[in-house]
Amino acid sequence: MPDLDPALTKLTEGYLSWWDARQKKREVKDRPKGPLFHYTDGAGLKGIVADEKLRLTDISHLNDHKELNHGFEMALERLWHHGKGGGPVGWFCKVTSDAIQQRFSDRFGIFVASLSAAKDDLGQWRAYAMNGHGYSIGFSSRLFRISETRPTNDNEVYWIARVVYDERIARRSQHLAVDRAVRIISHAFASSLVPQRLTSRFLETMSVNLSVPILWNALTTKHVAYEAERETRLMMVNRVQLLAPFVETHVRNGEVVPFVALPLPMKRRGSLTNLIVGPASSSDSINGARQFLRSVGLEASVRLERSSIPYRTP
Repeated sequence: MPDLDPALTKLTEGYLSWWDARQKKREVKDRPKGPLFHYTDGAGLKGIVADEKLRLTDISHLNDHKELNHGFEMALERLWHHGKGGGPVGWFCKVTSDAIQQRFSDRFGIFVASLSAAKDDLGQWRAYAMNGHGYSIGFSSRLFRISETRPTNDNEVYWIARVVYDERIARRSQHLAVDRAVRIISHAFASSLVPQRLTSRFLETMSVNLSVPILWNALTTKHVAYEAERETRLMMVNRVQLLAPFVETHVRNGEVVPFVALPLPMKRRGSLTNLIVGPASSSDSINGARQFLRSVGLEASVRLERSSIPYRTP
């Protein structure tokens, strides 16, 4: 497929520059200000702290594998709005809509870990921590400080963002991304900047570029019903072939689940703040957790406590 000429390259790269500028502002806004918590079971606790690796799960194997649809539907409705007029814009909207409905699986590897500003939340104990028998691990905000240098390996490049539960804000973000791409395409064709031999190339490039904000917005959007989780997401999104060497699998509830292990200095003093033992755990659980912290050299620096929730197993 032929390369784009300078005028079209300027348009396509201009779209990505616009998005990068927006993301830098959000990155500063979403930078963690306090501890973030991860709900897990005993095996997860050991893997995260003792092995100093946080598993990011393939997006298609999250507890609610349909949750991405909530954000995608907001983009699809806008693409339908612009695409019904046909022409180059209509073709572009159809190609992008098709990619969304395939969840961009042919373009990106997407792996996610869920963190929460709520250290002792009943719903998360039940959903993610063995029905209250697990643990809530507190991570210091300093663990996720933004580095000015790019990590050496592709499995060390991640983004962190607070989840948006306000549907109006989420919809506005998706519509803004689609509208800007459509304006660029409309301008290019109205100004006769797109020779026939480059039409497909230009529209496909713009579709790939638009997929970046659409995917990001979908990954950081959840239905308001989940608002109590106060989630912040740790995300690894890259081309499939770049992440492939780092993908491992484990078995969860009889299902083989792909993940990428993100190395983080968990044993470094100050990286962990709290370890909360679940409300349904046995009376010996605190002692077991204390011995675990001692074995990894963190007994003195990590606050150990038991959930304060009066709990009845459903």
